[in-house]
Amino acid sequence: MSHLSRTTRHWSLLLLLSLLAYAGDGASSVTAQAPPVASDGIDFDSVIQPLLARQCLSCHGADDPHGGLDLTEPHADTLDLVAPGSPSESELLARVSTEDLDERMPPTGPGLSAGEIELLTQWIEQGASWPEHWSYRAITEQPTPLPSSLNRWAQGPLDAGIAVQLERHGLEVVRPASKGVLLRRATYDLWGLPPEPEDVARFERDSRPDAWSRTVDRLLASPRFGERQARHWMDQVHFAETHGHDQDRPRENAWPYRDYLIERFNSDVPYAQFVSEQVAGDALYPDDPWATVGTGLLAAGPWDESSLRDIREDAPDREVARYLDRDDIVTTVMATFAGTSIHCARCHDHKFDPISQADYYGLQAVFAATDKANREIDLDVDVALQRERLASRLARWSSFDPASEDLPEPVDPVWLETRLATVRAQLSAWLSEAPLEVAALGGATTQVRDDHSVLFEGPRPDKDNYRWILPLHVGQLTAVRLEVLPAESLPFSGP
Repeated sequence: MSHLSRTTRHWSLLLLLSLLAYAGDGASSVTAQAPPVASDGIDFDSVIQPLLARQCLSCHGADDPHGGLDLTEPHADTLDLVAPGSPSESELLARVSTEDLDERMPPTGPGLSAGEIELLTQWIEQGASWPEHWSYRAITEQPTPLPSSLNRWAQGPLDAGIAVQLERHGLEVVRPASKGVLLRRATYDLWGLPPEPEDVARFERDSRPDAWSRTVDRLLASPRFGERQARHWMDQVHFAETHGHDQDRPRENAWPYRDYLIERFNSDVPYAQFVSEQVAGDALYPDDPWATVGTGLLAAGPWDESSLRDIREDAPDREVARYLDRDDIVTTVMATFAGTSIHCARCHDHKFDPISQADYYGLQAVFAATDKANREIDLDVDVALQRERLASRLARWSSFDPASEDLPEPVDPVWLETRLATVRAQLSAWLSEAPLEVAALGGATTQVRDDHSVLFEGPRPDKDNYRWILPLHVGQLTAVRLEVLPAESLPFSGP
């Protein structure tokens, strides 16, 4: 499980940081008149990658590249053709700029424009920086962008980043929404519900400078926020309260995972903790029942429980079913925390993402010891720990030999004496009453003895009905006990 948490944290960290990092320049149209050049050189993502996609990847993509040349990734043989830092030695540059139509690339169409060739030349001359896809790069802290004085509406780093991009593209921010519209948008986003009319009126009357931040804080502090976010998360992890498949049996113990999500969103736990609890909460936080409930993510998807129940343990079909379960777990974890699909790697190396078939089955191996089940769990920590202690004691006493003089654990003499006194009191509370009437409908005669026992004599049919009428005393009657007793007059002394 520790390997599991390390692997998952790696992918989840990439996802989280990529979501928080500022994106680079958006895709730009490349023209000869105004080639976009970053302060530190030609930007691959916004300039070179779109150029390659437009002119080259139809033949030299990852899927069956012509001549074995794949221009989607900086492979070693690809970089040999690019010749970073040496435009004069670049076979790639030579093939796109030659006037020999038999040698020129691309072989059809007008070819690259002079401006595009110049961009490639500058890029190669500057070292042909070819980073990994942005979602797989190591993340570095970025300075907060500084918009001009015209965009002082920006209230934080995200607003500042948007403002800078608007300035770069010559765009203006739209006029501010009215207070009513703003509150409606925020309430739908955070709660999934419209605001109450009185909330709208209160917000419109609030003239304080921090009225908006106060309103957002109020929305975030509501339990409805966790319910809203949990609903989106449950959609992402394919949560259901039935198993799916043909019989679609109910999952009686699925609901705690839903409550876990609501609680964690409302508690604002750190994202790293949120991830680790759902992937290996039982191993990393064994004393926190909520963390164990969090591992419900691994069992949230479809589960062919009804078929597995009828398959022999050693049958090949059972191993196939477990394989499909692990596949569901792996794909759910990767799609949720890494934002990438991994199904392709079941049969071959991924065509678009840097995930090999070996990586896929390595991830499956991480979850090899994980079996889905429908189990109850105590959410109260004290109750859970007490249940564990009592279960341990019960196991020790269940294996105890009564003939042994050694008890499985010390017994408190005070508790023992108190318990014996209680049992004695319960035994002495029984009253033996003489019946007012006893009759056997099968014809047997009855004789009431001095100790209030009743002897049945005469015919003894295999089945008989007895009618017993007893006096009812004032007080609490909690039970009636009927005992069968031996008697010398009965065959073999009865009973």
